[in-house]
Amino acid sequence: EKLRLPRTYCTGLNGIMCTECGELLKSKVLPKLEEGSPLDNLLDVPDKAWYRETVAFVMNNDLFNGVDEISFGPDKNMTRAMFVTVLGRLAGVEVDNNVKTAFTDIKKNQYYTGYVKWAAENGIVNGVSSTKFAPNADITREQICTMIVRYCKYAEVELDSSADPALFRDADAISKYAFESVLLCNKAGIVKGRGNNTFAPKANATRAEVAQVLKNLCLGYLVVE
Repeated sequence: EKLRLPRTYCTGLNGIMCTECGELLKSKVLPKLEEGSPLDNLLDVPDKAWYRETVAFVMNNDLFNGVDEISFGPDKNMTRAMFVTVLGRLAGVEVDNNVKTAFTDIKKNQYYTGYVKWAAENGIVNGVSSTKFAPNADITREQICTMIVRYCKYAEVELDSSADPALFRDADAISKYAFESVLLCNKAGIVKGRGNNTFAPKANATRAEVAQVLKNLCLGYLVVE
């Protein structure tokens, strides 16, 4: 299914512009939409998969690419580098990958180099240490929440915190640095629990699961009808 947004288009972090009158509506990020179906050549996104429409959404909006020409990799774990890249695409930033960063494990000219530099300089990510980013490490659910909240602060997007917080049985397992971000993302309807009243903060997330998180964020807070 091809997604369309009426009367608006994305101008990156400069805001959302009405296509009829040219009025700058809001200073939020809106994903741009592309023609055509990105699913035509993907062999691992079957018609009845729960994530099919979600994959179409994130690929139509240039947030995700496939892992190769015929695969999305829905069951593959999302890495830290992949997630930062998606946030950079969401922000519409233009990056130079031929740069040095503060992290010794980020080489020049990787697909994520410029996005990591952008995210670090804007307070969206920290390294796993003062010198290491661990780009190929699988991202955890609590790290996703933390980066999303920091991204929303950067993009001046206010998340709805009015809902009652979920009382997760494993709340004590959430790292202190991530605790408030996990609660906020859950109350805002962006990240749900894992069943049995648990959140599983240290668990990894698949590319399909992260695609759903990004779709929730976009449709809940970044798309203006």
